Amino acid sequence: MRILLISAAVVAVTVTLLVAYRAFWLAPNDAVAFYNRGTAYYNKHEYNSAIQEFDEAIRLDPNNAKTFVNRGNASDDKHDYDRAIQDFDEAIRLDPNMAEAFNNRGDAYNDKRDYDRAIQDLDHAISLDPNLALVFLNRGRAFSGKRDHDRAIQDYDQAIKLDANLARAFNNRGDTYTDKREYDRAIQDLDHAISLDPNLALAFYNRGIAYFYKREYDHAIQDFDQAIRLVPNDARAFYNRGIAYYYKDEYDLAIENYDEAIRLDPIFATAFYNRGYTYSSKREYDHAIQDFGQAIRLVPNFARAFANRGNAYSGKREYDRAIEDFDQAIRLDPNNAFSFLNRGAAYYGKRELDRAIRDFDQAIGLDPNNALTFDSRGRAYGDAGDYERAIQDFNQAIKLDPNNAPAFGNRCLVRATVNRLQEAVVDCNEALRLRLGDDAFSIRGLVYLKLKKLELALTDYDSALQGMR
Repeated sequence: MRILLISAAVVAVTVTLLVAYRAFWLAPNDAVAFYNRGTAYYNKHEYNSAIQEFDEAIRLDPNNAKTFVNRGNASDDKHDYDRAIQDFDEAIRLDPNMAEAFNNRGDAYNDKRDYDRAIQDLDHAISLDPNLALVFLNRGRAFSGKRDHDRAIQDYDQAIKLDANLARAFNNRGDTYTDKREYDRAIQDLDHAISLDPNLALAFYNRGIAYFYKREYDHAIQDFDQAIRLVPNDARAFYNRGIAYYYKDEYDLAIENYDEAIRLDPIFATAFYNRGYTYSSKREYDHAIQDFGQAIRLVPNFARAFANRGNAYSGKREYDRAIEDFDQAIRLDPNNAFSFLNRGAAYYGKRELDRAIRDFDQAIGLDPNNALTFDSRGRAYGDAGDYERAIQDFNQAIKLDPNNAPAFGNRCLVRATVNRLQEAVVDCNEALRLRLGDDAFSIRGLVYLKLKKLELALTDYDSALQGMR
């Protein structure tokens, strides 16, 4: 089964409002001097040094709300959101009318994914100053986090109305259109974000995501390339470029990208998972099992990792170990039809046909539109000697997927078994037209043999043997 786990197009634009004094000379023991030096370190992204300077400024002047705001900004950029919020709390206590403090605290709550509290703060910031574009940008981010895409877009619209050059607003609105599956509108916004800020790596990254969902994999890869050039240490960009290469069937390039994502982020569980999936596609099952195992160690409740490790064990014909993994996947996610389908396939591999059929029944109950499940159950019924039920299942598989070559081949075999030979020939012809391969020649050869068309039978057997060489 092809379960893609793609990483989400995150609206990860943290916008804080840095409050600055005029940079004029003051004595070394003056709080403003430490404040301004802290601001300089902040702008250099040297957050620890910035915090030390703001600490000293606060020691000298503990009633300056702006210093608490900027120290909170530095903590926020260090991902120490609780300390940031404490500073924003103090700034608000000292100056209850400072819109910037409410904005920045709201943005810190965004970072903690506490979107309701974020929206409360950002609402209040807007009530204090309705002309701050960044506040609408951040509230849009909160609504995006709540999956309220329409309200998010309204806020991004307002941010753009207030500041038509705010690239991050176009980026975030484009990302939200991607979430709404309006990919062309997403790309239009992301194009504009890039035109405003050609160094905004996140816009290239998000446009790559939009192109990926449009199945324009080459365009997606180009955008991930550019995102990586701008931010070479972004594990997500390598990860998603790997996914795009996977869908182009360029498995080795996909693995190279997952390798780099893992090097940059050794606890990136889904990178291990997707690399394992790619190894399975290459039938390198031992490598796949190692990667799925690492994904499980990092995320012990990763149901899909158990399911796909089970598939890898099935590929090695280690059916008992496969079934153990499918059992665990089903325990973690009892509504996943693929886990029942694949456990049924493992039981089929063990020739435990009754247990296989029960799992296929369960899979069909969860997903009655999967042609593969009907085809698999049909094979089990056929091997159990219940030919009518087998044919019924193959009929349903073909109805759901008229290009299902294995279902035509399997129905050909069952019809041949019950001496419905002319119908069997028709099915085998269709299987061959759909490029089933050598099996279809072997089955049709059997049918011709039963029809006593010996020359045709020999020709098909020759074709089958040539394909096996």
